[in-house]
This record gives sequence, structure tokens and C-alpha cells, in this order.
Amino acid sequence: MRALARALHHALAHIEMRLAGGSAHMSSLINTAYMPQPSTAHLPHDLSANMRQSAAMEPIDYLIQRVAERLIAVGKSERQASLDATGSPDALRYIRTRRAMPSPPRLRAIAEELNTSEDYLLGRTGKSAPPHRPLTAGDLLGDPDLIAKEIVRKQDEWSEKNQRLRARHIELPEDVPVFSADVKFNVSGIPEDDEWWISEGMSIMLGVSIDSFKRLPKLFNSENVYGFYMPGISMRPIFEAGSPVLVDGKRNPSPGDFALVYISEDPESVPHFTYTCMLKRLVRSTADWHEFEDFTPQRRFKVQRGQVDYMHRVFTLQDFLR
Repeated sequence: MRALARALHHALAHIEMRLAGGSAHMSSLINTAYMPQPSTAHLPHDLSANMRQSAAMEPIDYLIQRVAERLIAVGKSERQASLDATGSPDALRYIRTRRAMPSPPRLRAIAEELNTSEDYLLGRTGKSAPPHRPLTAGDLLGDPDLIAKEIVRKQDEWSEKNQRLRARHIELPEDVPVFSADVKFNVSGIPEDDEWWISEGMSIMLGVSIDSFKRLPKLFNSENVYGFYMPGISMRPIFEAGSPVLVDGKRNPSPGDFALVYISEDPESVPHFTYTCMLKRLVRSTADWHEFEDFTPQRRFKVQRGQVDYMHRVFTLQDFLR
């Protein structure tokens, strides 16, 4: 009996040890297989750089970035887009350098000029398309209400653009003096060659201006600019009779330029502030003479250097389109 009791005691001890080992084994399985470490996949430090950047961007950041993108897309410079949208050449540069948010009307004008929407420029949407797709003839066909809405929208659009254009035009200072000019014929030539011509010129009075021209943006930093109305027809079709002429009083003409040529004369023989001039195209100059060109009738003639006091370069349309 004692031997049986000892055997049962040893058997029970062995069973307890097995159970204890299985429990530890099960605990190990639970800890390793069924209790994974907490994931950090959705914590802030695990976000991508782009997502963190987007979350930190403010509307002005979007505006600066997307204006630059749209300038490339529409193929315009920052200055040109600013002029077309607002009438000011520095509007977009001011936004970019000062991080200044434009007013709602100005933002709308910028978005229209860049062919996109205000929401896209401010980062509210990822679609860069303009808010209104241009309507086609098929859209309008047979829908009087849609036609009426489109007409109203176009009128509002044209009105806003015209207002910007008028504002841009009004801002130009009207301070370029215009002087009186009358036709006067000059006798010129080269005595040694026994060649003489009667050329159409003018008598210009520089004392008191009779009118003024608006100062175009390209002339803002130009001094001694003045003008007159063409009195003759010798330079048609470039300068028609009565057309406005702008002169750069500080710049000498080069061959190929148009020049206002001041002819030498006795100061006692002409009224005060009155000068004899001619508007011609300068062909070439030598040490002894200048060669000029008339357009109507077309001909070339020479004038001795001693007969010319000085010459001023005349502006052409191309000067303002470059």
C-alpha cells in the first residue's frame, strides 16, 4: 500500500510539472504569436514627406506654387500675366515676394488669366481646369435660357476686362509735350557735286506745347521726350500727315533709324524758339555728309555735315512692341 501511494504521488507530481511546462509554453505562444507589438503605421512620424508638407501648407503657399505652375502651362511671364490680369506689372511678384494674399476680385482676375479657378490656386481642389467650360454651339442649341445666361456671363466678363484696360490706360501720365509743326521746304545738297534738292521739311516751335501725349510705360524713365503732329507727306506710309510723332531728345539716330534733323541757320533770321527741321530716314553718315531718304516720292539725297546742327531719334511702333 505504501508503495502504491508513493507511485501515485510521483505520477501526480509528474503531471503537475507537465501542466506547468505547457502553461509556460502556451504563455509564450500567446505573447509571441497573438500579442503583436503596437503598430506605428498611422502615427505622425510615419507619414510620408509629401503628406506632412501638404498638411503644413497654407493657402498663400499653394497660391505661390500654383501660380508658378500655371504660368508655365499658359506660356506667359510673371510680368505679362500681371499686366493682363490686373494692369500692374508687379502684382504677381508682390504676392510671391511679400507672401501677400490678393483681394477676392484680384484673385479672380488672376485665376481667369491663368485659365484656372480660385479654388485650385488656393489649394482647395486638385483640378486645375477653369470653373466654367466654354459652351459650344451644341450646348446652346435649342436652350433659350442657357443662351441668355451665357450672354450675361460674357457681358460681365467683357465688362471686367474693359474696366481693367481702362484703368490701365487712365493710369498713364499725360505729360509728353507736343509742339507746333508746319510744312517748310528746304534747299539742300552737295555744292562740290553741283547737286541740289528741294526737300520737304518743317518749322517746329519748341517754346510752348499745344498738346500732350500719354507717356507709355517704355518711356517712364526717358527724359527729353517730345512730340508733334506730322505736317507733310514725304514719309508716307510710315508717317501719315497728321499722325503723332514721338522724338527722343537725348538719343542720336543710327543708320536705318528715322531722325528729326535740325538744319543750321542764322538765329537772327527765324522767330524765337522756332527751328527748321526735317523728318527723314538716316541711310548713312560720313566725315563730310549725311545721306537721307524720302519715301514719297522715294529718293535719297545728301546734306553736308555743316548744314546739320544735330539729330534726334524718332520712335516707331516697333520700339514699343519689343
